[in-house]
Amino acid sequence: MSNREKILNTFQDQIGYKFKDPQWLKKALTHSSAGGNDFERLEYLGDRLLSCVMTLWIFSTYSQDREGTMTKRLAYLVSGPRIHQIALQLGIPEVLHTDKRQDPNQPRLIIDACEALIAAIMLDSGDFVTLERCIHRWWENLFLKAHQLPLEAKSVLQEWTQSNGYGLPVYTVLCTTGPYHKPLFEVQVNIGKKHKFQASGGSKKEAEQKAAQRALSDLTNCASYHSYYSGEYCDQS
Repeated sequence: MSNREKILNTFQDQIGYKFKDPQWLKKALTHSSAGGNDFERLEYLGDRLLSCVMTLWIFSTYSQDREGTMTKRLAYLVSGPRIHQIALQLGIPEVLHTDKRQDPNQPRLIIDACEALIAAIMLDSGDFVTLERCIHRWWENLFLKAHQLPLEAKSVLQEWTQSNGYGLPVYTVLCTTGPYHKPLFEVQVNIGKKHKFQASGGSKKEAEQKAAQRALSDLTNCASYHSYYSGEYCDQS
């Protein structure tokens, strides 16, 4: 047994899953800089699988949550910083296969590898329940924290946009209508250069919260996290 195989065996003990076909694990931990069969396609699938598992987990756990609240919990749990935190706990940087000139500690690379690992487990096991058990075990502590989140839409949106490379959301009052004693504010929030979401409310704060909620719902549903990094955007026009 080679030294690399010994390292991967130890890693499988750490993550709590033993691969039937070790090639899936090797592929999930191979960056394109190393040449050969890399994790790019697996990372794409893993992102979607993680969102699916988390959505089901949130839906079954928080039976009283409305759609907006569930969306905020999901945005928190699948954000870049959370995935990066899990990847570090699993020890992914120590087992990544990259070119010597490539830094295996880059957050973006580590996040992608973690998502690729999720896809590899699904494809190797062929069992969604097995994948759920792994993700539930890895994310258990963070999931408990999600119960205590300040679920104010603007705060959640700000963390989501910053962790996914968009910078800060920009809010603009487009117009104010209605009588003086009962105004109606129309607000637009800009996310990056292309995403724009509008909402109205009886106060500026209410309108901003509604616009942030609309942005969260649409952006997480169209998986713009990966669209952004590939240079493509979900069309919100």
